[in-house]
Amino acid sequence: MKKTKDKILFETFKLLVQSSYERTTFDEIEKITGVTRGAISYHFKTKENLFMAVIEEFVFKRGSILQIPVRDTEKFILKNFIGNFIEHCYEENQRVNNLGITNFNLAYFNIELQALFFYPNFINKVLQWLEIENKVWEDIIKAAIENNEISENVDIKRLASIFVKSYLGDSYIGIFHKNGQDLEELKKDFMHIYDLIKLK
Repeated sequence: MKKTKDKILFETFKLLVQSSYERTTFDEIEKITGVTRGAISYHFKTKENLFMAVIEEFVFKRGSILQIPVRDTEKFILKNFIGNFIEHCYEENQRVNNLGITNFNLAYFNIELQALFFYPNFINKVLQWLEIENKVWEDIIKAAIENNEISENVDIKRLASIFVKSYLGDSYIGIFHKNGQDLEELKKDFMHIYDLIKLK
């Protein structure tokens, strides 16, 4: 059951990033997935339900800090957290590349634009997502100060905001590059910030 549901989500995502919500039909989804209309409707009652599930799975989960697996020993070490964050980005990008999508940033930009019009309260959901992302970074930075890993003179909220905005800005720039976001460059940016605040 889960395998069928995941297949519907994956294939619909591919369809939506190359087309649009308005033009995508259940007939197309049925054809591309090889799943019957009844099975699709069993998992997703309406096209809107399916679209919302795709947004949840591929937009809000994709870049979420909460999806990063972190061992207890690494939990409050900023340098390790940065490494885990970049590794998570690589894994998510590979996941999308495996679907045959070369520029993941352009794909997400397309689907996020659609969500502005067709996903109820999308803006509020994004703002809530940003609040959570910032809070996680703030907690990690605060712990790094307490553990004498970085300078206590940093503005915790401002630094957290810089990490979040650096990632989001880099993702946007990736729209205009053939293969999307350059994660090695993002890692260099993050580590440059880290080197400026770490204790020698």
